[in-house]
Amino acid sequence: MKRVIFILLCAVASIQAVAQIKPAAVQVLAKPHEGSIWLRWAPDRPLAWKLANQYGYVIERYTINRNGKTLEKPERQVLQTSLKPLPMPAWEKSTDTSDYAAIVAQALYGAAFKTDIKQEGMLMDIVNRSTEQEQRFAYTLFACDRSFPVAMQAGLGFIDKTVKQDEKYLYRIYTNVPAAKVTIDTGIVFTGLMDAAPLPRPLDLGAMFADKAAMLSWNYILLKDVYNGYIIERSNGLDQPFIRINQEPIVNANQKDTMTPSRIYYVDSLTANYTTYYYRVRGLDPFGEMGPPSDTVEGRGLPSLPYNPKITRSKLIGTQQVDFAWEFPEKGNEVITGFSIISAENAKGPFDTLQRNIPAQKRQFLLDQPLQPSNYMAVVAIGKNGTIASSFPVLVQPEDTIPPAIPTGLTGVVDSTGKIILHWHANTERDLMGYRIYRSNQPEDGFVQLTVSPQADTLFRDSVQMNTLHHMIYYKIVAADKRYNQSAYTAVLALTKPDKTLPSSPVFKEYELKNGQVKLVWINSPDREVVKYRLLRRPKAQVVAMWELVKEFSNSGAAIDSLTDTPPQETAFSYTLQAVAENGLLSDYSPVLTITIPTDANAIAVPQLKASVDRESKQITLSWKFETKGAKQFVLYKGSDTNPISLLQTLDAGKKQFVDTQLEINKEYQYTIKVIMENGRQSRYAPVIKVMY
Repeated sequence: MKRVIFILLCAVASIQAVAQIKPAAVQVLAKPHEGSIWLRWAPDRPLAWKLANQYGYVIERYTINRNGKTLEKPERQVLQTSLKPLPMPAWEKSTDTSDYAAIVAQALYGAAFKTDIKQEGMLMDIVNRSTEQEQRFAYTLFACDRSFPVAMQAGLGFIDKTVKQDEKYLYRIYTNVPAAKVTIDTGIVFTGLMDAAPLPRPLDLGAMFADKAAMLSWNYILLKDVYNGYIIERSNGLDQPFIRINQEPIVNANQKDTMTPSRIYYVDSLTANYTTYYYRVRGLDPFGEMGPPSDTVEGRGLPSLPYNPKITRSKLIGTQQVDFAWEFPEKGNEVITGFSIISAENAKGPFDTLQRNIPAQKRQFLLDQPLQPSNYMAVVAIGKNGTIASSFPVLVQPEDTIPPAIPTGLTGVVDSTGKIILHWHANTERDLMGYRIYRSNQPEDGFVQLTVSPQADTLFRDSVQMNTLHHMIYYKIVAADKRYNQSAYTAVLALTKPDKTLPSSPVFKEYELKNGQVKLVWINSPDREVVKYRLLRRPKAQVVAMWELVKEFSNSGAAIDSLTDTPPQETAFSYTLQAVAENGLLSDYSPVLTITIPTDANAIAVPQLKASVDRESKQITLSWKFETKGAKQFVLYKGSDTNPISLLQTLDAGKKQFVDTQLEINKEYQYTIKVIMENGRQSRYAPVIKVMY
């Protein structure tokens, strides 16, 4: 008894742990139907369903889209504030005409609900009550799936008749259950009348006929989100009507989150053999609506053969002959037309016929056909009525010492993250099993097999570490057949890893000031991958201090380079350098060189910048004054509260205005400007102005 209690407590603890990980939730479906929208919902836990029946559901509708345009503010409307199941007296009329209504009424209001558990005692009474509650919940959902009117009576369905053709809605359905009792997440669904579509036909119906039996199957997985039940209809002749043969809908009882079977199977008993029967299936959706019929399949039952062949000899002769002998009762010759020999690469098939029309009187045969490395062979008796009876298969394996050809066309690519894709041409051997892939950091040795067993595909994905001292990675492959004969290795494929190492930075060596110009001298990066350099400058004391590209120039190959710059008329400037590698990677900035320039008594005036905002035209107009002669260009800069200040536009000296239309609402922008004179000298940056757009 103690052990039973312990197990039950563990089970309860496990259920509580799962519930804590994933709270209960309302699951919602919607269906546009004849100018209205049908809603179906249900909590996904029995306890949540029981409490929701007591406290009721709230249905909210939000209009999201109208005439193809999304509304800036969704329009909210409360459709129901406390929707509950109908009271018990209101079910009396519907229970007289609907078994589904009777099921739900009993589940909601019945004093007891039938359960298969019969054990007695205090502990089992707890289990029985829990199981009973789950059955009430499950049967209610099943009945509501079969009848939408019953779902509405059970407080699990609603028809919204106030919808419009040109609108789309978001429905929110939640319970009034206090959070202190249980947490139940809100269910939502988005739809509109324009989403209405006819129900599809069930797909891929097939049938296999046997002795007074027909096994039907059809694809379930493709329409599992549309149908949750199926009806089977049968006709006994071309001129006969189709009649439903299953009283209750067929449902997929094996549905799981993973590994759900893709087909549903149903076996129907036939009243007679040799009569042609016609079948079709129709789907039922969660609203109880039946869809159109599938394509029709037909067939007839045939009596089974009373005997099966039994192979007594399967002797291999040479490389492609097999001497067969088998047993089969002589009296069985009257019901067969003869024998066939079939073969497959494995015992489960599929089988190919190697020899047909062996006379019914024969019990041995010398088969002379090209063989596979592994051959599962069987003798099949062919009945006069078209049925067959097969022996158990036997394994025949010819000797094979010839290896497959060396794979050709091995190529590969490496991306910047270390992902590698290899590809090669497929071998043509019929008995090929696959390929083995090897990798090494050295071209001559150290190769390690990456495939546990031969892979059939001619594409292989690999990944390597990028931050290693090895810049190359090497691959080779072999082909293996089903008798484990192995080809020679391919030629080694060498792949170069993308270089992620930044080039080393150049270093300033010295500088010289003369006539307002600065001659900079530096030592170049020693890295051979460097293809060019970038010289950058910024004012030391400027509030808006961004690096400005002075010049970008190719690597001359010299150890030392120099450049003469004419800086604007600030008293102090900072310079830095960057090396650019062949793959586009930039080095770190070189150590900053700061140079102080003697103050010029004839300092260049700074343009006076102003801004005006025109929100109707969605633009900011910038204007400036500059009366000093000799101006060549004005350079305008722009920044924002999310982006640093950078170059906006370079304008001729005759321009005194610029209109900025590249704007975003509720964003602050910063602007500044400087002038470049005809002699190359530059003014300071104008004070930064801030504009709220």
